[in-house]
Amino acid sequence: MYKLQLVILWRTIFQIISNKNKYTKNLRLIGGKLVNLDSIQEGSTIISAGLGDDIEFEIKMIQEKKVIVIGIDPTEESKRVLEKAIKFKRINAQNFILINKVLFTTNLNTKLFLPDNGFMTSTYDDHSDVNKSNYKYVESITIKELLEKNYNISYLKIDIEGGEYEILKNIDDICNINQISIEFHHYCINNVSLFDTLKIVNNFKNKNYDVIDYTQAAHKDKKLIKNTALWENLNCEFLLIKKR
Repeated sequence: MYKLQLVILWRTIFQIISNKNKYTKNLRLIGGKLVNLDSIQEGSTIISAGLGDDIEFEIKMIQEKKVIVIGIDPTEESKRVLEKAIKFKRINAQNFILINKVLFTTNLNTKLFLPDNGFMTSTYDDHSDVNKSNYKYVESITIKELLEKNYNISYLKIDIEGGEYEILKNIDDICNINQISIEFHHYCINNVSLFDTLKIVNNFKNKNYDVIDYTQAAHKDKKLIKNTALWENLNCEFLLIKKR
């Protein structure tokens, strides 16, 4: 079993490295997320799970491509930054629909673990930035529900502080989306590892996706709050592009 894990790990890493230069001319880093902007159709829909207090990617995509953003986030911070962006006329309200829920595997009320300070939240109680005794129940929504209600989806962004590992155990529902950006959190959750991340990445590769690790570009020279490693060494930000 261990040998099989190593084979999957190294095959995945090799494939990621070989894709780094394939899309160089067409890729842009927008609001910290990598995107092939040329393949985003004007007026299409972007689903963005995990916002917090940073919606720069979503704002710029609306400005450049007039997309409709479906934002999924259970926090008050996401409401506040969206209201501010609309108030200062950076975007029109009709272009950004906020669903104040957490993306999860069911649509039942779900435990959301909170930090002692700051705004980082997670459905994982062993996330390094949350307090497992400090939580609340929030409404949740599934990817399947989102896809049933929204069409012409050109980009899916997932940045949900560990929740991706449960949600992406089955990727069949989202494998018709041309671009998927995922931030993985193996570096701050005790019960998952880089291997768990690369196993999911490998599943996408087997579904005819090219894989690009853009961790270094997105987080160059940034230090983690509770760790000493550089972000760029963590292999946590991936763009998945459906092969044509």
